Amino acid sequence: MKVLKVNLLFLAMAADRDHEIPSIIKVDGKWAFIDRDDKDLPQLLEYAGYFAELITVDVDSYEFNMHVEGKRFCQLVEPAMIEKYKEE
Repeated sequence: MKVLKVNLLFLAMAADRDHEIPSIIKVDGKWAFIDRDDKDLPQLLEYAGYFAELITVDVDSYEFNMHVEGKRFCQLVEPAMIEKYKEE
């Protein structure tokens, strides 16, 4: 099992919008530890990618926070997923 350290805020925001999130192994402050091979991770990465690309001018909006956290999530998870698919 390979464990990823991701931003807990994005997971909470995605769950708030009724999106499936990976099982959380452990929480440490603002970070969550999840299994890289969790079946829900690829769909969540795609969801995060949508918000990472979203451009909004209202910096006080929920969408802007989703943009920031989605971008951070992608920066943490994409390299691990690329590594996973190279291994297969």
